[in-house]
Amino acid sequence: MPARARVAYGRVLALCCPLVLALMVVAFALHVSGLVPSVVPLAALPGMWTQGARAVLDSLGVGPGWGWLAHWRQSDMLCLAALALLTLGSPIACAAAAVQYVRRHEYALGIIAILQVLVLLAAMSGLIVVHA
Repeated sequence: MPARARVAYGRVLALCCPLVLALMVVAFALHVSGLVPSVVPLAALPGMWTQGARAVLDSLGVGPGWGWLAHWRQSDMLCLAALALLTLGSPIACAAAAVQYVRRHEYALGIIAILQVLVLLAAMSGLIVVHA
């Protein structure tokens, strides 16, 4: 990766990661303090660890995939939202690198970086699903 693309990628991650980490800490503090209600009561959490994901989602009334967004005001879903924001750092950084590639007329690398961003976003959106 050329120096400018590396710097752009690194700058985005250097900005996003601490910011999202702070959001995660705040969301977790709100969750464990009980100041904001949660979808899953803390006392019920250990009993859910033995269940499958589908059973837990069904028992909570939370849809699969991005269904948790409907409950974003609950503290446990705020924690999940912060984690989802963390996952956006990589595609944003990759897009920043793609811009640098295109500026330097390294179109092949720019196209590869853009394709990476598209695959990551498709996977995040649920368009790409792997069933075990």
